[in-house]
Amino acid sequence: MGPTSPDNPWHGNFARERNFLLIQWLEALGIRRGELLGIRISDIDFRNNTVQILRRADDPSDPRRYQPNAKTLDRVLPLSDGLVQMTQNYIINIRRGKKARSSSRLPVRCCGDGRSAGECQREQDLRAFT
Repeated sequence: MGPTSPDNPWHGNFARERNFLLIQWLEALGIRRGELLGIRISDIDFRNNTVQILRRADDPSDPRRYQPNAKTLDRVLPLSDGLVQMTQNYIINIRRGKKARSSSRLPVRCCGDGRSAGECQREQDLRAFT
């Protein structure tokens, strides 16, 4: 199901585009969720169409309370031309202008309107009490 499909369950163009890309990565590479969430843009070699899946246990640069992690050994996986093009489009065009662009990670949690997921969640939490 593409990002523009009327059956797409996610709201907002940013979430639809991001989640579509993430599903494509999971399907094409057969990687685990924690491995996908740990990918940094610097892990992707766009010239050779490869990605490094790295184990970064207790990464001090990762602010997330529950850091995703690879459960297997580090490895390099090939990326298809189509997946590389979709990824480049996401990084250059979709993330542009969002708080997401300051993140070095490929998949980021962001509302799509420029606020971080934490900011959106706090707003939703406050609404629940009013």
